[in-house]
Amino acid sequence: MNIIAIKNLSKSYDSPQGTVPVLANIFLEVNQGESIAIVGESGRGKTTLLYLLSGLDQADTGNILINNHHIDQLNETELALFRANNFGFVFQHHFLLNDLDALDNTLLPLRIAKKFTEESTNEILELFHYFGLEKRLHHFPDELSGGEKQRISLIRALATKPLIIFADEPTGSLDKENSRLLEELLFELTKKQNTTLILSTHNINLAQKCDKIYSIDDLEQ
Repeated sequence: MNIIAIKNLSKSYDSPQGTVPVLANIFLEVNQGESIAIVGESGRGKTTLLYLLSGLDQADTGNILINNHHIDQLNETELALFRANNFGFVFQHHFLLNDLDALDNTLLPLRIAKKFTEESTNEILELFHYFGLEKRLHHFPDELSGGEKQRISLIRALATKPLIIFADEPTGSLDKENSRLLEELLFELTKKQNTTLILSTHNINLAQKCDKIYSIDDLEQ
């Protein structure tokens, strides 16, 4: 069953030198529970594609169908609600809020999606234990290591049990050992929850852990 279907997706940006095309006529279909790696050099449009798929940016042309919803046709309020209920995000930078401790950072998506319950809180606490972070619950971001911040951002992404996780260079800022640990947790938990994973990376070893690998050239028709 397709969870994502993209047709004729194009995106360009304006610059002082004129219009700069980034993506042209992208086609992609993804089944529920699949892991997909988008690979290529920096500047080739990997991050742009993830932003378009997740509704963080708007395409110039084309259609984006996610779980039978045309997200390109939703207004801002509808899109924000759809994103909160269906998507999780892991970026190269953790984007944790500095004035919230680790636990409150991970509970925030549940509050935004109006899914905050005692049961969901207990599930988050179980993830902290599973990730080896039970002693970091009430630490603030500036009291955490880089690897701990990324693991907490992964807990946050998983908090609402999303249909899709978008991961943009999730290990790009980590050392080898922390990268290995985050990769294991990312793939193990998304498989366990049957979550679709869309991953952008220039790391071919990470990409090879996905079910399918595409370059932007593969997707342009």
